[in-house]
Amino acid sequence: MTATTQQSTTPVRTQLLRILGAGFGVAVVLGATIGVGILRLPGTVAAALGNYWLILLAWIVGGGYTLLGAVSMAELGTMLPQAGGFYVFSKRAFGGFVGFAVGWGDWVNNCAAIAYASAAAGEYCVALFPGVAGHEKTIAIATLGLFVLLHAVGLRLSSLVQKFTSAATAIALIGLAGVFLRRRRCFVTGD
Repeated sequence: MTATTQQSTTPVRTQLLRILGAGFGVAVVLGATIGVGILRLPGTVAAALGNYWLILLAWIVGGGYTLLGAVSMAELGTMLPQAGGFYVFSKRAFGGFVGFAVGWGDWVNNCAAIAYASAAAGEYCVALFPGVAGHEKTIAIATLGLFVLLHAVGLRLSSLVQKFTSAATAIALIGLAGVFLRRRRCFVTGD
């Protein structure tokens, strides 16, 4: 048999492997929502606004805006179940050039978010361990290196780490909220 008449017995894959699952999706949403934005920015926003009602309004408007974005993305993801996110959606709506520009912008945004999280990790380490003051950049670069290593090892390990860190963050945030609510009740009732 010649090479041109021989048929390949290897099946052609037309879909992505489904490795991550719903648990990973929940972990990513928790991690993105509770992540650095919640831990880093509320104090800055509260100091800038200064008024209890304005702070509460900012949270409500921000939450509503986020909910609308999540619903829109869920609808688009259901309609166009392909890898690529914003790139796929904008390419379908506006063509290849705009799809490329939006996809590139999304990639840069994701890189910036990881860099911001790494820089915040450096700042938090200095706050927790004053002895490492002056090494914020080194800690940030080491954190980025850890992210790269996790992704190089494999998707399953990265998924496990994402689930663990998101669960730990959620538990810590709920625990802190419980402590603060308990203390507030003690202040109000005098217990």
